[in-house]
Amino acid sequence: MKRLFYYCLIPLILLITIEAKGQPFQGERAFQRFSTMKKLKMMEVLSLDEEKSDKFLAKYSSYDNKIFSIHNQIDQATRELMELMKQERVKSSDLKNKNVEIINLHSELSKTMGERYKEFQNILSDEELAKLILFERNFNNEVRKKIMEKGPKRGTPDEPQERPRRKKQK
Repeated sequence: MKRLFYYCLIPLILLITIEAKGQPFQGERAFQRFSTMKKLKMMEVLSLDEEKSDKFLAKYSSYDNKIFSIHNQIDQATRELMELMKQERVKSSDLKNKNVEIINLHSELSKTMGERYKEFQNILSDEELAKLILFERNFNNEVRKKIMEKGPKRGTPDEPQERPRRKKQK
């Protein structure tokens, strides 16, 4: 069952990565599909009853959307910072303002993620919350690992970099 899940996960990750490049609407659709798959797997791990499941999913989806929005704002501000850095004469105050904006967005992201877990404490038992925390950590690590193994080559938009291939260990 686990193997089947990962066979489905890899193409989905690639699809998300490809769709999300420069196309906000399609990136949002890909995020929704990815999010749905994650929720299905999460609900399987948590084994919640129907009432608790409904409450939890409503809160989870709400926070998931907030976090997605903040990530988009960080990405946009980072792209703007890159554009500023390309200019021959950039004002120090412009750089400072953009840096402060990005720092504040990261703080907001961290705060939102903390609030999310505190809210879940009111819905989930200690054991269920522990399962959720571990699930998210493991799921996110697996996603990152699969992206690194199978994802497109990455680099800055100006300087694409070849990713070294790993040799398979026996």
